[in-house]
Amino acid sequence: MKLRRLAALILCFCLMPFTGVWAEAEENSLILNFGGKGETDYRFMGEMETPEGYDRALYMLHEEGDSKEQRFQFTAQDENRAVQSVYVSGVARKTGAQMLDTLRHFGFYYPLAEDRVLEIAGHPVRYMIAVGNPTVEKTQIYSLMILLYVDVLEDSSVSFSFESAHGTIEELPHEGEMLKDVEEFLSCFTAP
Repeated sequence: MKLRRLAALILCFCLMPFTGVWAEAEENSLILNFGGKGETDYRFMGEMETPEGYDRALYMLHEEGDSKEQRFQFTAQDENRAVQSVYVSGVARKTGAQMLDTLRHFGFYYPLAEDRVLEIAGHPVRYMIAVGNPTVEKTQIYSLMILLYVDVLEDSSVSFSFESAHGTIEELPHEGEMLKDVEEFLSCFTAP
């Protein structure tokens, strides 16, 4: 079984980066179309297993998204976990450093510190710890986020967006609490 799965991943990886030919993706494969409008150039960005204690679903960034791309959304089964939701997606032609610079300029997040660069579960990563804007301004409800990137191929990266439950600033978990769940997720990720 493992040999068959490895062969399918190798086939998927070999065909997509060079020809853009679609190969049937494995269930856990992160797939991204590097092609421009109307073009197809599918790339294998890695493999993401489901961590224990989370439910996984395919995540479509836009409703009209490319059905051959594979991104994932994870939701915690336990409402007391520090990380309640996670989005995992490939990012074409942008490194983690470039993406974090871009996110800082969007204004959706309030960064709490400088970018962190370290190794987690064997992956060199770059991340920003931030507070998401209030979901309802009058009640001042926030979430703590770790926006993390793993550079994988051709100056491209895989994005992990970790989010806590929503609450007041005092109710939000600490970075260290969230990093325990982050490490569990990254141990389930295999770069190409």
